[in-house]
Formats: sequence, C-alpha cells, structure tokens
Amino acid sequence: MTDPTFEDWLAIVGGLNRMAALMDAREWDRIGDVVLPDARCYGQLGHEAIVANVLRRALGGCGPTQHLLGNYDIHVDGDVATSRSLIRAYHLEAGGEALE
Repeated sequence: MTDPTFEDWLAIVGGLNRMAALMDAREWDRIGDVVLPDARCYGQLGHEAIVANVLRRALGGCGPTQHLLGNYDIHVDGDVATSRSLIRAYHLEAGGEALE
C-alpha cells in the first residue's frame, strides 16, 4: 500500500463527504453515484446491499441527522483504495428529540 496522490486523496475525501450528505438527505437512490458496485461496508457487498442492510437499518427510523467527517486515513494499492475517517454523528428521533 502507498499513500495516495493529492488527486486521489481529494477524490476519495470528496466521495466520503458526498456519501455523508446523501445519508443525511436520505437520498438512497443516489448512493450508487458514490459507492462502487463492489464496495464493502459492515460485511455488505455493493451499494444496493449497503443501502438496504446498513444505511436504511441504521437511519430509517431516525429524524434529521448530521454526519461530520474528519481525520481521513486513505491508502491506495494499485486500483484499490481503503479509507477510514472519524465521524461525529448527530441523530434526532423521528419526533425531534436528540438520541443519546
């Protein structure tokens, strides 16, 4: 694995930020614009499985959410990139109360 070029880093961070914005807007049908068909997340493979089994399960019953990302850790190995970031997530109940 190598450190990404600046262009790679910028594209990956941009994708992660767009993903957070799409989750907060509940734009499930646009997740495929950001997540590749062979992406992996919490044991799920592909954007359809990620939306159905991760995102909708976690956020489907929430009211408004806000996901703030930072401390990006990105590595590139050929044409495969892995990334991790810290997330500050704020979720409200459907009725408007903050979730602890």
